[in-house]
Amino acid sequence: MEIIITVVTDLDGLLTIEGLSRLLTAAPDEIVSFSDHPRFAACHGTLTAEEMQSHIQQVIGSGEVVLNRHQRLVLPE
Repeated sequence: MEIIITVVTDLDGLLTIEGLSRLLTAAPDEIVSFSDHPRFAACHGTLTAEEMQSHIQQVIGSGEVVLNRHQRLVLPE
């Protein structure tokens, strides 16, 4: 999913899988980390947090995004 790569590019090294999932699926009135990001709540009502986590895992599996040693999402070097 392109949206995952876009947000990871913007917030490189700041989000966990769960944090990115919450950012993208949160309700517009929810308070989550980085809720000022333009893609905040972009998938609300479309995907659940669990479904989003599955998509994030797929993007990790494809190698387009990786987890660093602190379990934060980053772009591959």
